[in-house]
Parts: sequence; structure tokens; C-alpha cells
Amino acid sequence: MRRGISFCIVHFTFCIVSACSRASVGPSVAVARVQSRMTSPEITATAVLAAHDHATIRASRACTAARVQVEIGAHVMRQDPLVQCDGTALHAQLNQLRAQRREAEAQTKRNQFLLEHRDELKSNGTMNDVQFAGLDSDVAQNDAKIARLDADIATTENALANLTIASPIDGLVVDQQIVAGQSVAADAVLFEIVGADPLVASFALTGDEADSLAVGDPLKIRIDELADESVDATVSFVGPELQMPNHTFTVLATLPNPTGRFKIGMTGFADFHARTQHQVFVVPASALVLRGGDPSLVVIVDGIARVRPVVVKSRSSDEIILVSGVAANDWIAIKGQEGLQDGAVVDMRR
Repeated sequence: MRRGISFCIVHFTFCIVSACSRASVGPSVAVARVQSRMTSPEITATAVLAAHDHATIRASRACTAARVQVEIGAHVMRQDPLVQCDGTALHAQLNQLRAQRREAEAQTKRNQFLLEHRDELKSNGTMNDVQFAGLDSDVAQNDAKIARLDADIATTENALANLTIASPIDGLVVDQQIVAGQSVAADAVLFEIVGADPLVASFALTGDEADSLAVGDPLKIRIDELADESVDATVSFVGPELQMPNHTFTVLATLPNPTGRFKIGMTGFADFHARTQHQVFVVPASALVLRGGDPSLVVIVDGIARVRPVVVKSRSSDEIILVSGVAANDWIAIKGQEGLQDGAVVDMRR
């Protein structure tokens, strides 16, 4: 009887262990090795088109728009008028200040007379001791009042001379926050203007790639949204500072856009000839996943999924070329990795 009970306990324990073992195996994923290769002299980097210039137009003072002379989508040139502010209140304010200034000038003349004759006026009883003692203070206060009025008049005259708010750059109006008749406070945003001709293509290069470019060098920009249409561009900036966490340098290239065919935010590729070759990493296109909008790979380490951000150099329908984030011969998930969390246990299938 005891032997039978022992066998059942052992058998039950074996079943528990087997069930736990089966439960510990995570979802199945297909995997492949990361390959490495040396690049050809022809370098391709993912690029994004951006505005060459940008301006936020704000009201320098409280303003009521008498006329708004542009709207969203308008092309403007530097110093083109955008808004004509109503000057009615300013004109009334200036008239009032000038009237106060005339009164203060009349008081100055009276003070000058009193200063010249104060001894005589005191002796004949026309000026008492309090008036005599306070005359110098009265003169100083009136002089200070005139100085303040002069400053206020100059400020108001300057505001009247600048009722027209103009564009500080050549560009395209992309946002408008004021209409005719509307009153806005000082520093209120009125317009957003971006410089759309030329545009700037921004892309990231590794250190050895960035060494192949200098300001003024020519290159080609291919635009994804225009079926890889190519346009000549010129390098305008090579970043001096390493950008983390991807260990790359920012490069800008300027390209002409006189017709507005190329749009801000379009993506594409920068193509140029490198002076040296360097190592890149190649993975199947199906391996790439987006986490928070950023490109990533799921690397399998001892049966554990590790989500790693990567820097994409270029991509096609078959493969993706990376400049960082993985190492040669890493195991990566190429199927079944969608939704896997970092640290998940997986079952690798080659």
C-alpha cells in the first residue's frame, strides 16, 4: 500500500515539473544572424526635409488688426506687410501726452519767473515761507514730469511709425492666429512662417562617414514620396558634436525648391561618394519593429528577448542596413517578435 502511495506522489511531482517546464517556454520566434559587411564607396543615408528658416511672428505691443494682408499658404518676402494695426488709440494717446507737455512747459515758464523774483515776492508778502522753501522742489518735479512725458511721447510716436508688422524672412505662412478686427495682447503669436526655398535635408552619419563630407561638397537627395526623384544639394553643415545615444553626427544639405515641389517633412536618402569604407550590419527587412516611433530590433540573448534601438542607414524591401545597435552574429527575431516585451522568454526557431 505504501509503495503505491509513493509511486503516486512521484508521478504527481513529475507531472507538476513537466507542466512547469512546458509553461516556461515562451512564444516561438523565427531568428536569424546579424550579418556584417564593408560598405561600398557609395554612401546612402536616410534624410528628412526641413525648413531652411523659421520665424514666429509676435505682437510687440497690444494691437487691434485694422488689416490682415496675408493668409495661410501665402508666400511672403522679407519686409512684406503681414498686419496693419489700428492706430486710433495711439493717436488719441499722443494728443493727450502733447497737451500735458504743453501744460508742463507753461509751468516751467512760471517757475522760471518765480525763481527770478522769489526774494522780491517774499518781501512784499506775495510768496509765503512755505512756498519760498518748496520752490526748488516744485521746479525739480516739473522737470522730471517733462522728461517722463518726452519719453512717453517718443515711445508712442515710435509705435505709430511701426503699425505695420512685417515678415522678417522669405517663406511660407503655415499658421495664422489673427484676423481683421481682432485685438491681441503684447507678445501674442500672430503667424508662423517657414523658409521653403531652399529646403534643408537633415541626416545622420557615423564618424567615418562624416569624415567624407565637408561644407560645400555636392551630393544627391532622393525623395521617397516622389518615386525617388533626385535633386542636387550642397552640404551646408557638418555637426561638430557627437549625438547620443546613436553615436552619429548631424549633417545638413541645402537644396533648391523654387517651385515648392519638395515639401517639409518629406523623407528620402542622401547619396554621396565616401573616401573610405566602413562596417555596417545587415538584417532582413522583417526584423525591424517600431517602439515609440523609433526603429528597434528584438535581439535574443540566452532565450531572452532584448529590445534594442538601432540606427537605420538605408532599407529596401529585402534588407535593412544598420550603423549601430547590434553586433555581427547577434541572434535577432525576424518573425513573431511583434508585441514582445523586453525580458520576455522566447522559443527560438531557426
